[in-house]
Amino acid sequence: MKYISGYQALHLKSSLKTSGLISDFHYFGHSDRISVRWDELNLQESENSIFGDYGIEKNHHVPKHEGEYFVANHCRVLLDFLADSNSLNNILGARYYIIDNDEYNEELFSKVVELKAFPHWEMVNKFMGLEYGLDWLNFLMLKGIQWPNSVWGRGSDGEGLPSDSFREYLRVLACDFVLSMNLCDLELYLSKIIEKEAELTPGTYKDIRYFLSESVLDHIDYYLLTQPLNNKRKLIKALTGVCRLVGLIYKTQVTDEKWRIYL
Repeated sequence: MKYISGYQALHLKSSLKTSGLISDFHYFGHSDRISVRWDELNLQESENSIFGDYGIEKNHHVPKHEGEYFVANHCRVLLDFLADSNSLNNILGARYYIIDNDEYNEELFSKVVELKAFPHWEMVNKFMGLEYGLDWLNFLMLKGIQWPNSVWGRGSDGEGLPSDSFREYLRVLACDFVLSMNLCDLELYLSKIIEKEAELTPGTYKDIRYFLSESVLDHIDYYLLTQPLNNKRKLIKALTGVCRLVGLIYKTQVTDEKWRIYL
């Protein structure tokens, strides 16, 4: 089946409750702007894809062309990009700028892992981790699929990274903690947030709130009681400070009093 994919499909409406790029005509991975050209359609053949006819919709009208066409919905477009090892950098920010709806996470993740046998699977795995953070990591753990080594490696200190890359760096540190459950990894994560507070973006604040509320705060007492750490007072002060910074101190009822035995 011939169908339209790529940026053209992202600028067409989808039956899904996703954003696409319908009202956003920039190349969101870079600063230079582009316009979509409709003179020559980006047609692909579904029979040549591991995903077959999944996510392809019919009866779409296309600018400058008569008749109706088969068009990839926005999730299928993302999958098509992921299947091409040369296209991963072209879809940075896909979670928020293309899909923008976590309702489809489980279904999307289940299709992404079909690429596991592809030579560039590790690149796909890392990309999904940087985009979806703990949601992707938890999915991998349930499926028994290994998370690749950190993109920058544990030796990286995250210095000199632009704000968008620093956000990705923090996501890697968060994933490291979830895998190890080691307070030293949590301490590193918190210290980097404090060091770079002035450079945090709204999206990074959102990531931090999600990580702390989902993977840290409910179990921190257990970690503190069962793990050795040279300076637990420093860790707790950093944790309460970051909670206040991102607005979690009120929502989770976290207070210094809760951990007074360490202070």
